[in-house]
Amino acid sequence: MLTAKPIKLAILWHMHQPNYQEPDSNRMVLPWVRLHAVKDYLDMALMAAERDNIKVTFNLVPALLDQIELYLHGATDRHLELSRLRADELNDAQRMEILTSFFSANPTNMIAPYTRYKELYRKSRGGGGRSILPALFTSEELRDLQVWSNLTWVDPLFRGEDVPRSLIDKGRHYTEEDKHRLLDWQLELMGRIIPTYRDLFQQDRIDLSFTPYYHPILPLLCDTEIARESMPSATLPQTRFVHPEDSRKQIQMSLDKFEELFGRAMVGMWPSEGSVSEEVVGQIAEAGIKWIATDEDILYHSLLKSGLDRRRNPLHAVYQFGSGLKILFRDHALSDRVGFVYSGWDADKAVSDFITSIRHIRSVLLPYLDTSVITVILDGENAWEYFPDDGREFLTLLYERLESDALIETVSMTEAAENVAPRELPRLHAGSWINHNFRIWIGHHEDNSAWGLLSLARDRLVAFEAENPNYDSRKIAA
Repeated sequence: MLTAKPIKLAILWHMHQPNYQEPDSNRMVLPWVRLHAVKDYLDMALMAAERDNIKVTFNLVPALLDQIELYLHGATDRHLELSRLRADELNDAQRMEILTSFFSANPTNMIAPYTRYKELYRKSRGGGGRSILPALFTSEELRDLQVWSNLTWVDPLFRGEDVPRSLIDKGRHYTEEDKHRLLDWQLELMGRIIPTYRDLFQQDRIDLSFTPYYHPILPLLCDTEIARESMPSATLPQTRFVHPEDSRKQIQMSLDKFEELFGRAMVGMWPSEGSVSEEVVGQIAEAGIKWIATDEDILYHSLLKSGLDRRRNPLHAVYQFGSGLKILFRDHALSDRVGFVYSGWDADKAVSDFITSIRHIRSVLLPYLDTSVITVILDGENAWEYFPDDGREFLTLLYERLESDALIETVSMTEAAENVAPRELPRLHAGSWINHNFRIWIGHHEDNSAWGLLSLARDRLVAFEAENPNYDSRKIAA
């Protein structure tokens, strides 16, 4: 009896936060690296690796990993500093700052399920839009708020561990000792993240890729004029920024960091925001990287430039550009359905819809399954606070159904690039996964001003280094 051939499905979760580190400081401007580390980075990898026949790729931003490491060596942020303060010693300004910033979480899924946190949230908003009065909150209430604003970010996978479990069970009336146990536990959990990714990657339980080091928009680093390719009427900066060497540096730094952390050469890259151009892709290929990915609209505009029929060059395939770099293009609708739609659905209905969509694509591509792969790429952290229970039910059911479905085979991005015969792509459109252009980062007055200031700062830095060849930037004068 013949076995039905499955369609290949490659899922990539993109883990990204900007670089929040203040200049010459061990302090972060915002707490999101720390809070998402507790909620998203570790559990996502562990859940994907739970099932032997599920293959998932995680794309990590090197600068994000640097910030995790900085926290393990004493870095702090304002939310953490305020959380550490004794509640009965807070001054009026600190009390006000806590009351206005410690409810920065999804109200439906991260505040309402917890009785005490919900009580404090409602009290803080009980003035009908009027200003909060810190004097109305006792030290005990503020201490409970310090705890819950951190405790709510603990992923469901870890709520059974001793520290978070005991605090969730207690619910209120926390002590200073309770609070510091939680904050110390946060850091302990953060210390597990990079070793876990390393172990799972070395065991081939997950696939890993990086972005360029600090998540820059590489085509614009190479030459800001590239924006005209997709925005011909745009007003661009008066000073043209042309520094392809900076782009090469960002790529090489990622390669070096990847090998340092994971003991293997990096073979895949998700260019920041899916931003590509022919020049950048050439640099990536020269660096030895084997595959990249970007958005489906980039493919369609590339086919148009190449004079190729879109009907004969499907989205769900692997393409080869230039000297052999493989490019995969994300299914925009499927990816966005996971990121922006399914959070409002029952988990079973959402997963069923996803599986049905994959099976439908398979039926269309039935004669071409050997050369087909469906690529789903999206943010691996920010979506889950909009799902009940941080998306745990959805993800558990998704992996379970994918593993048991004989008509779907999950593959890593690397496996797809290596094993699916590619189609040639003569030309590549310059753009990002946001509207296949660079309008988010250039063309507006304030963006153009920023590019001008960046160009000026860079020129002055280069001149300073030339005049001071022995200067060590790591030694800041007191």
